[in-house]
Amino acid sequence: MSTSMSTSGVSHRRKIGTGTVVAVLILALLIGYAIYMSLGGGRGGSGGGGGGGTTTTTTGTSAPSNVLYPNAPIANGFDLILVEDHVTVSGGQYSVVASAVGSYRSVVAYGGSSVSGNITYGAAVIKYGGYEIPVVGFASTNATLTQDFPGIQVRLDANGGYVLYTPISMAVYYRHYQYNVSNTIVHVWVPARTQPTTLASASVHVVVDPQYGVYYINGAAYALDVGTPPRQYKGLLRSWLVYTGQSGKYVFTINP
Repeated sequence: MSTSMSTSGVSHRRKIGTGTVVAVLILALLIGYAIYMSLGGGRGGSGGGGGGGTTTTTTGTSAPSNVLYPNAPIANGFDLILVEDHVTVSGGQYSVVASAVGSYRSVVAYGGSSVSGNITYGAAVIKYGGYEIPVVGFASTNATLTQDFPGIQVRLDANGGYVLYTPISMAVYYRHYQYNVSNTIVHVWVPARTQPTTLASASVHVVVDPQYGVYYINGAAYALDVGTPPRQYKGLLRSWLVYTGQSGKYVFTINP
């Protein structure tokens, strides 16, 4: 048994020597392959799904490039819900009477986190020039709001003002309200129903009729589109557009 082990041991030592060379070659190949992959050699071409790389996706931090929407809170922003005049308010619930000829849509409120009830809803959206512009309101303890975002210039004061969307030279005009909320003066701006006498330096001028869910571009009427509610920022009041194809009374709530 000991002889066998000795003979086997000699043979085994020879195999180790050969195996070491093979192992070194394999290791060299692996190192070379790793370098090749790190330089992008392992990526798939346009016709296939190659591997390589780790993609990190952060949700809710930015809008798609064709959406013009503020990407930060409003200066001294204040969160509240503003309900339009054509909406009936009773016991903390809201209601509208829809007379649907084809379809009914209406902007009922600005602000809050979501809507619930027996009517379909979404965010009111303007689509123009390849861009999507969510209709929004603003609330701040500032009496004047001058704030810039990528592609957006906010210019609001006690007379109303406008928001200019620079990539498409579009000015959306606003009306102003002032409220006393627990001894805090809050200024609120939502889209105007009619154009002011003095216009902004823009090619496209927009006002919104919330009751009938339409907006006017240089006087021509268009139906508001329904979009996904964008990200919620303090002082930025998202619009709620309700819509239905059936006549009737609809009751809903707007959640803070």
